[in-house]
Amino acid sequence: MNYAKNKKYLGGNDTHYYIGLGLVILGVLLFMLGEMMWIFIVPYQLFVASFLALIGALLICIPSAGASNEEEIDKYVKDKIETLTSRVTESMLKSKNQTQESPTVVGNYIFDKEDIIIRKGRKDGKYRSSLYSAAVISYKKESVYIHQCTFSLVSDVTSENVYDIPFSEKPEAAISEETLNLNKRAIKIKRLNISDEQGTKITIPVINSVLIDEICDKLNTITKRYKA
Repeated sequence: MNYAKNKKYLGGNDTHYYIGLGLVILGVLLFMLGEMMWIFIVPYQLFVASFLALIGALLICIPSAGASNEEEIDKYVKDKIETLTSRVTESMLKSKNQTQESPTVVGNYIFDKEDIIIRKGRKDGKYRSSLYSAAVISYKKESVYIHQCTFSLVSDVTSENVYDIPFSEKPEAAISEETLNLNKRAIKIKRLNISDEQGTKITIPVINSVLIDEICDKLNTITKRYKA
């Protein structure tokens, strides 16, 4: 992955795009009025129309040249998560103290850290940042296993934390929600919080989905049964 391209995308904005689009539309309208309806509003209208459309097209294309797009960013995140999941699954299969269930994967972009870049996608309206955190959650016979990986999209920086929490330490899961102001717009972010009696605290940014509720219910149910 080209980190420079990702940084150019995330650090850019769409002002040039909308200005360029407006100029293209204006140029096309002037051209159609002069060419099809013989209505001339400005001197040398056809020349002006072509010039405006050209400048608009350049404003749309040139600033985006050499930058990643939304699809490339999403693919990079997906590939990183799949690699992490494969490593964890392979490790779990070698363990004798594990269930036969497939691991669960959760995660999301991080928006509440310093020195991160945030951008709202033009096509899908989705907020993305330069930092992503994912976690693979799997259940052993006596414990819950969590492998969390946080990685940058603009530099070769990755951190990983592994937790193997015995059910005897009473791990519990809960969901927290917070409203952040991003680019003058309030958005809600969710976190999956897992803690135990030994003071372990794991925070995983997650998207809003039924899967998160299921993870909480399952872990808390297993813990209650173990205590019983």
